[in-house]
Amino acid sequence: MEEDTDNSAQEAQDQLDQIKESQENNNGSIDDHFIIRFLRDRLKLPCLVTIKASSWMVSQNAEARDLFISEEEGGEGGARNYNKRIMPKFVICLEATDDFLKNRVMTLPESVVNATHNTEKELIRRLLEYRTQNSDDETVLNYFDELEFHPEKN
Repeated sequence: MEEDTDNSAQEAQDQLDQIKESQENNNGSIDDHFIIRFLRDRLKLPCLVTIKASSWMVSQNAEARDLFISEEEGGEGGARNYNKRIMPKFVICLEATDDFLKNRVMTLPESVVNATHNTEKELIRRLLEYRTQNSDDETVLNYFDELEFHPEKN
């Protein structure tokens, strides 16, 4: 039992070291595969979990496939190869115009904005990146449509 605890502690320390190295190599950002692993582990817990859509979460169809792919079934991530235990029951897409989003960022209190990426310049950069990665034919919503989890759009 004590040996298992020691191994778990060492594995956790190794993972933390890898994350720190990832941050150092990526200007403070964590590699997507770490985030996918964290989310997948969290989704396996026996509780109601809500995932707040972030620029990472909604950015690419391939990332959704990586997150929800069935580890038990293996395979190449085909449309039907998803982990039923962690797949959401509902997918909700909140849409907003670029002007609305810019206004939201510009009206944030300065105390919230300081030392964050919530600036107009960063928002414009992230919106451009999002638009580049998400054509009408290749969005994360298409992934859920393929699985017949039809997103509610508001």
